[in-house]
Amino acid sequence: MAQLGETILAFARDGHFPSDADSAIVMLPENIGPAIEVLKNAKKSLEAEIHTINEETRDDIGSWLRNAKSLQEDILRSKAMANEITREAEDPGSAGRAVEEAETKATFLTLEVQYAQQLHAVLRAIKHVHGLLNEVQQLVQKRHIADALRVLDDAVQAIQQIPVNWLCRPKRVLEVRAQELRTEIHAVLERVWADLVVADVGSNKFCIQKSVDDGQITFQDTVLALKQYKEVDEYMEQLWHNLDNAIISPRMELDQWTFSSVEVQGDTLVLSGETDNTVCSLLSDLGKVFAFLGQNLPPDVLDTLCAKVMDDFTTKLISTWLNDAVPPSIHEIDQLDEVVHHTKIFCEVLQTNNFSGFDALVKWVSNTAVVWLDKCRESTLDMVRTKLATGLGVSKQVELVKTEVIPADPEPEEEQKEDAGWDSAWVDDESAEKEPKADDEDDGADAWGWNDDGAEDTQEKEDKKDDADDAADAWGWGDEDAAEAPAPALAENKPKTKASAPEKKTAKKPVEVVTREKCAISSMPEPVLKLVYSILEDAAAVAEFDDENLIAPAAAGLFKIPTLALELFRAISPYYYSLADGGNMFLYNDAMYVAQQLSDFSSAWKDRSDVGVVAKAMLKLDDEVDSLKTFATRAFNNELATQQTIVGDLLGGAYNLIQHGDSEASIEATVARVQTVADEWQAILSQSAWCRALGSLVESIARKIIGDIMGLASIGQEEAYQMASMIMQIGELDKLFLPSRLAGSFGLGTGAGSGAGSGSGSGSGSSSSAPPKPDGEEISRIAGFVPSWLRMQFLSEVLQSNLNEIKYLWFESDLSMYFSAEEVVDLIGASFEMNARAKEVVREIEQQPRPRA
Repeated sequence: MAQLGETILAFARDGHFPSDADSAIVMLPENIGPAIEVLKNAKKSLEAEIHTINEETRDDIGSWLRNAKSLQEDILRSKAMANEITREAEDPGSAGRAVEEAETKATFLTLEVQYAQQLHAVLRAIKHVHGLLNEVQQLVQKRHIADALRVLDDAVQAIQQIPVNWLCRPKRVLEVRAQELRTEIHAVLERVWADLVVADVGSNKFCIQKSVDDGQITFQDTVLALKQYKEVDEYMEQLWHNLDNAIISPRMELDQWTFSSVEVQGDTLVLSGETDNTVCSLLSDLGKVFAFLGQNLPPDVLDTLCAKVMDDFTTKLISTWLNDAVPPSIHEIDQLDEVVHHTKIFCEVLQTNNFSGFDALVKWVSNTAVVWLDKCRESTLDMVRTKLATGLGVSKQVELVKTEVIPADPEPEEEQKEDAGWDSAWVDDESAEKEPKADDEDDGADAWGWNDDGAEDTQEKEDKKDDADDAADAWGWGDEDAAEAPAPALAENKPKTKASAPEKKTAKKPVEVVTREKCAISSMPEPVLKLVYSILEDAAAVAEFDDENLIAPAAAGLFKIPTLALELFRAISPYYYSLADGGNMFLYNDAMYVAQQLSDFSSAWKDRSDVGVVAKAMLKLDDEVDSLKTFATRAFNNELATQQTIVGDLLGGAYNLIQHGDSEASIEATVARVQTVADEWQAILSQSAWCRALGSLVESIARKIIGDIMGLASIGQEEAYQMASMIMQIGELDKLFLPSRLAGSFGLGTGAGSGAGSGSGSGSGSSSSAPPKPDGEEISRIAGFVPSWLRMQFLSEVLQSNLNEIKYLWFESDLSMYFSAEEVVDLIGASFEMNARAKEVVREIEQQPRPRA
């Protein structure tokens, strides 16, 4: 309804309250729409009216607003002025502050004036530097390097004096331009250097010009420019490198067919023509080179060059040419004198031309004797190394001779009686005819190898004793480095015969025993000995030289070179000998042979009439002879230790062979190994050394078997017979010590067989050609070289015997000589049941622990 709308409009616009009639109008939904439409129309009419009024009064309102704002500012300013007047009235000093403000303004204006003046100065400085840089540019274009660098330094200093910091862009621009000019000058300097110093490696030419560009650019100016760049060292190294490639290295090259000489052609060095390859010619040419450098290089540059290259050059010259030109023999000593003379001349050339740093060359000249001695030492050691590296070569047979004086000390009567107690049954062949003994006793004596050829005279007995001494030497008893080895029984357990018993009461005189035996040596000893003899002969000759002779002081050192050669031989020979079969045994023979020859040489040296007293006093080879013998013993023992280890491993090593599953195969392999080694050693060693070595090897087997059997807690009958069978297999080794085998040839060399031929006996060394006897007619001598052999045989007998037989072996035979009562009792306890009979036998044995005494 429109009436409702008008009523609401009148209330909202005019504030008229509706009348009662209007208030009574019923508010129905359909009446709201017309009322809203009335209100919308009224709103539009009101907005149009406001817009019209606004348009009409816009200018007046804007003017009023501006005036009002201006008025407000004036009011605020007036208020501020009023407040200021009030403060000034209250504070009279405010007038002074106004004066200060005026002074501040005046100061500011003064600073502004100063800044303008400074700016003007900076601009003038920049203009000045710019002019200097332009001048540098012009000088560079004219290749006036020294002047350009001088002006450039002035420009750089002027840039640094510009009164602005480094952040100022004009200053940075000037610095960049100065650096670019410096780089440009350096490039020009490189081109100038290339024009001054010219090296043609292909044509072997080297040129140093004193100036270029018609004298406008000199070498001295170029060096000054290099100093400013701090590159003198670098360019001197380059100069030497070019000189070395073009002239020095081609001239000093050893591997060339022809040698060219050095010629000086004005300001150029040239390799042309031909010359010889002697060091004297080289030194003459090098003198020309260094004289050329001394004449063309300024002194300060020459010092720089010497500091950089002289050490390397002199070292190369000495090691490549001078040391090689030193002869290792006095027969060419004149050549050494000539080399030293030309070296002195070369040193004088260096000194005259103001070179330095060649102290090594001067020292080489002053120490000629030491240089020659070093060359002899180096040559000698190199020859030893070269010879060893070629291998053992072809072996040959030689004779080793040993002379020993044996004192005959009388033995105490108690020892004679004690000896007669147990060995009275051991007789020689002559006494056997007068006092027949049991077969087993005769066999035992024969097995020891006593008096094989009848009654022994005193010489033969002493020879055997000497063999025992040889055994001691070979085994190295007392040598801490030597491997521990059992002593041969021949020297320790050899009983005395009844026939010789009375002789013990008669005092004997010392006997000189000479033994001669054949053995094989390799091709090593002869060259080594020849080298040693040659050095000693030279040393004797040098010892007689006058004091003025260059190498006279080297005499004492020359006598020491053989010691160094022999030390080197002992140090490295084990390796080379180990590469050959039987190498250690060859090493033993070779070392012993060298020791013998040196000993003979030393003895003959003292009797020579052509050797001076000084040379005789300087020769001292006794220590070397002893060292060689010790060294030989060590090689001998090392080979024994190796073979003992091998057979030990074949016999089970640390394990008990008896408890091994395949003991029979182990025994067969061990026997085969020993036989192989015996054949190998027989071709190398002498008879006595062979017997000692092989005896020691068999001794280790016997001890292993005995130890394994004695270590068993119980032994059954079947086991006992098996053990006896094993011992019987090992018993095959006694054939190696049959007289027919020992009468064969020893030391024929690895290329020779070990059959019959000329050989040497253990005593006199005479050859034996007796035909071998059948095994049944020969008695093996193995017991004399294997101390445990009879002990092992008696152990076999015990294993196969009953209690009565064991009792017989103890009381009637020689079982007590090889086993103690405790050992036999243990064997009985392990092999038999301890019944009354066994206990009775044990008690009887314990009651008589030494029935044969």
